[in-house]
Amino acid sequence: MVTIFAVPGDSDFTICEERLRPEGTVRMKGVNPNTDIYVASKNGTWEVKDYAAARKAEILKAWPIDKQLEAITEFADNKPEKMNQLKDFIQTVKELYPKPTEDES
Repeated sequence: MVTIFAVPGDSDFTICEERLRPEGTVRMKGVNPNTDIYVASKNGTWEVKDYAAARKAEILKAWPIDKQLEAITEFADNKPEKMNQLKDFIQTVKELYPKPTEDES
């Protein structure tokens, strides 16, 4: 049976049989959902390696700069709908990728 292994703190992973397990790896609970955002933890889960980068990537994927500028421009023209949508989306992303607490840093 094949299993997923990764080195804690690294975003790469290996899929192999237990007997071929690379040294220094831990058994993961699944594949890395996004190697740009997540790294392996010692407990076998994928954790956000840089919440700020994760937030930025998520926001720019849904709201590229040109759409953000459009929202700002329309807000200045007393049309707040797009700006409100942008603000709501950013709040959702902040909840999805929270800042680490002091004891997690």
